[in-house]
Amino acid sequence: MAWTTPRTWTDGELVTKAIMDPHVRDNFNATWHLIARKTADQSVTSSVVLVDDTHLQLTVLANEVWAFQLRLLMNAAAAGDFRWTYSFPSGTVYEHWVGTNGAGTFIDVANSHTVTDDNTQNMNGLAAVNQMASIDGTYVVGGTGGTLKLRWCQQTSSGTATTLVTNSIMMGMKLA
Repeated sequence: MAWTTPRTWTDGELVTKAIMDPHVRDNFNATWHLIARKTADQSVTSSVVLVDDTHLQLTVLANEVWAFQLRLLMNAAAAGDFRWTYSFPSGTVYEHWVGTNGAGTFIDVANSHTVTDDNTQNMNGLAAVNQMASIDGTYVVGGTGGTLKLRWCQQTSSGTATTLVTNSIMMGMKLA
C-alpha cells in the first residue's frame, strides 16, 4: 500500500468507510508502526533448542510484502550467547543486522531465509547485560499467510540465562 495524500475535508461532509480507509487506515499501514513490544522478559537457560518469542510476531496475509525492524535488548553471558532465526508460513525473509559483542566488536551481517529455521544467526562473546541487536528486514510472503515469528535460544548451552528483555520491539511497514 502506498501513501495517499490526505484529502481536504469539507464542512458537513458525510464520512464513510470508503473515504476514510485510504486516508487513515491505509496511510497508517504505509508508515512504520509498532507491531509488537515485549511486555515481559523471556529467558532460556541450558538450551540450544529454538523457541518462539512470546511477543515479537507479525501476522501476514498471502502475497504481502513487509519491511520490519527488530530492536532486541538482551542479557546474555558470554558462555551462552544468543542465536536466532524465524518461523514463517511461506516466502522469503531477507535480513540485515548489526550489533556488538562483549568485546565491543561491531558485527554487520546480511542474509536470507527461505525455509523456517534454515539460517540461524549468532551474537558471540556477549557481556552479561545490556546488549542490543538491530535487525532490518523484508518479508516477501508466499501463497500462504500466517505469522512471522522471531525464534531464539542460547548459542551454547549455559546455566546462566539468556534473556530477551522487556521493551524489545518489532516495527513494521506493509509495502504491498
